[in-house]
Amino acid sequence: AAELMAKLYAASEEPLPSALLPIRDRFAALFQRARDDQNAGCQTDYVHAAIIADQMMSNASELRGLHGDLHHENIMFSSRGWLVIDPVGLVGEVGFGAANMFYDPADRDDLCLDPRRIAQMADAFSRALDVDPRRLLDQAYAYGCLSAAWNADGEEEQRDLAIAAAIKQVRQTSY
Repeated sequence: AAELMAKLYAASEEPLPSALLPIRDRFAALFQRARDDQNAGCQTDYVHAAIIADQMMSNASELRGLHGDLHHENIMFSSRGWLVIDPVGLVGEVGFGAANMFYDPADRDDLCLDPRRIAQMADAFSRALDVDPRRLLDQAYAYGCLSAAWNADGEEEQRDLAIAAAIKQVRQTSY
């Protein structure tokens, strides 16, 4: 997956298509949830993740076209080689393009919550994408909180927040 992302997100001289959605717009649900929590006097993961996401988006080093929903079910092998299907079409930093991978496979929480796997993925993706692993883990944490905001009041919300917490812990203890 890391090699495929490196090819998919490689720098290009071509201008980015105007139809791509800015990553900040994609994170609207997280920013709204964080505002709601702050207004209620709660300092939650949503608030923390929104601060991180805002800072990273405000200080983005290089914007690229991103798939927006890259995970193992959207990567297929064909006679033409590896293909990526079902893009959302975003523009943002490449680390956000890898963030969803930390939350898959969706039916294997044992893998997604494993600190060693999280660190190994961060190392592999950061090398392939030439991104600081700390920044990549921050982006993955923020993405998980965004996903939880989309899935509010359900089992998926709790799953996303648990994985985000595991990513945050790896970020704090390993990097």
